[in-house]
Amino acid sequence: MALKLRRLSYALGAEVCDIDVSKPMGEAQFGEIYRAFLQYGILLFRNQDITREEHINFSRRFGELDRHDSLPRDRRADHPELLMVTNEPNPDGSPSDTRYTGRQWHSDMSFTTVPSLGSLLRCYAVPEVGGDTLFANMYAAYDALSDGMKKLIAGLHGIQLSGTRKIANEESGVVRGVRYRGEGGEHELRATLTVGADGRFSKLRKLSGLGEAAIRASPPMDVLWFRLPRKADDPHGLMGRIGAGHLLIELDRGEEWQIAFIIRKDSYSQLRAAGIEVRL
Repeated sequence: MALKLRRLSYALGAEVCDIDVSKPMGEAQFGEIYRAFLQYGILLFRNQDITREEHINFSRRFGELDRHDSLPRDRRADHPELLMVTNEPNPDGSPSDTRYTGRQWHSDMSFTTVPSLGSLLRCYAVPEVGGDTLFANMYAAYDALSDGMKKLIAGLHGIQLSGTRKIANEESGVVRGVRYRGEGGEHELRATLTVGADGRFSKLRKLSGLGEAAIRASPPMDVLWFRLPRKADDPHGLMGRIGAGHLLIELDRGEEWQIAFIIRKDSYSQLRAAGIEVRL
């Protein structure tokens, strides 16, 4: 019997229909699922009532599983193949350690020596509104680049590390790489140019000794992030508004708007003193 699929969007994604992943599955049937995964990038299996063991067993059909040695805090002690991501408080009432996990665009485990092929997410608690997980097709993003941009980046390599320390020249202080902990202990990765791109007040910026001069060389703008509640009759999707000396970007997050208010660099103090005019 041929696999029944329902395409979810133009860019990526398909729903696999009439499949119970907890049941025994032959190689031929799983082969169809694997080919669909390669073709569509994301597969959705609805209404799967599975145990943690069944979750692990089906995931293992795709290959050897990561035991998350690089994330010991978040893995389950009884099932190290599983990571728990939740905003529910800990038993002692303290905030969840994973309440902010995955809020930025990322590829799971991309900072490890051998990144994962993918992740099998099982959602066990869904809010009535919002809570959507967003995905992007990086193959399509690359295909959409101009020929000139593809040529520009053809010889570049990206390096992503977690838990790093800088390697600096003792005389000049110039950063020439990073030290990191991974499989087998501590390692060194040396580079002619080391770039930290995780924000103005980032850990990498501090480790690299970058101060005011580097901040002044960054784009001539600041961004204020805040949230506003959505009304029932608000439009959906991404919106933008342009005014004199500022730009407002509105991101639809279900029950609320996430707002990026872009202003002139170093104008925050004056803006805070003057206030922001709001028209309802």
